[in-house]
Amino acid sequence: MPDHGAAAAVPAGFGGAFVALAFVYGLWLPVVAVPLLAAAAVMAVRGTTPREE
Repeated sequence: MPDHGAAAAVPAGFGGAFVALAFVYGLWLPVVAVPLLAAAAVMAVRGTTPREE
């Protein structure tokens, strides 16, 4: 049985990487990272697999 929040790993990974890179490249990267992390949280809570009929 697949995990319903598995697709949230991709935006969470990118968001975490952008937060880490913000220490090097500047504080504009959290402007990109925060929406990605929010989308990952929503995807993890709601689930991302197709619903069965």
